[in-house]
Amino acid sequence: MAGWYRAVSASDLLRWLEGVRFADGVENGLSLLKAHGVAVGIASITWSFAVEHLARGVGVEYWLGTALLDSGEITHVWPEDKARWVQQLARRLQVPAQRTAAVGDSAGDYDMLGAVGLPVFVGTELSPPRPGWLHRPAESIEWVAKHLLQAWRLAPNEAAF
Repeated sequence: MAGWYRAVSASDLLRWLEGVRFADGVENGLSLLKAHGVAVGIASITWSFAVEHLARGVGVEYWLGTALLDSGEITHVWPEDKARWVQQLARRLQVPAQRTAAVGDSAGDYDMLGAVGLPVFVGTELSPPRPGWLHRPAESIEWVAKHLLQAWRLAPNEAAF
């Protein structure tokens, strides 16, 4: 797979991301979370350069993605890596487990969702249903942000992840 990109410049690769469509309510949801001191991250199996570019584009300061090293080696991100990453980030930011949340849309997010205090699944089918997980198919990120803040009853500038 690394060979597919050898002849393409980084700027050309990033230009292909210009048409990416974010989930509904991303801008408002992220603004709301940030106003309440919530740290936001994006974990994806997608190439890290793309995850970083998209994260920076919406003002997200933490991200995880599959790395394509200069040597051509690939450092993959698997579903279980997302779970470890979100837990490590919460520890590093000193956020208690009950103040962590994740939003996922596929079975590849199940490990990550199981690793947080407030799991929200926005994919169409949560199979099998998971006790304690909120299933809101195709819900907007703004709605999710409001739900998280209400669940945590956060005042402005109170920390969460």
